[in-house]
Formats: sequence, structure tokens, C-alpha cells
Amino acid sequence: MSQIIFLNGCSSAGKTSLAKSIQHLSSDLWVSFGVDTFINLLPL
Repeated sequence: MSQIIFLNGCSSAGKTSLAKSIQHLSSDLWVSFGVDTFINLLPL
């Protein structure tokens, strides 16, 4: 079963650090990406 965790917060709140910690500590595969990834994929 797929699981999704949404991390929301202001700049420099530690969202990326938390996501990396989850990836490191989990025995499951976790993929992490930010909203900026999608924005950069949009055609101009």
C-alpha cells in the first residue's frame, strides 16, 4: 500500500531535514520531492 506524507511549513522550518531523516531511518523506500520540482517542469 502506498503512503504519502505531506510536510507543510514556512521556509527554514526543517521540512527537508525531516524528510531526509524519514528516508534514512525507514526500511521502506521513500521518495521525496518539493513543489519547486513540479514548478520547474512546467513549460514557460
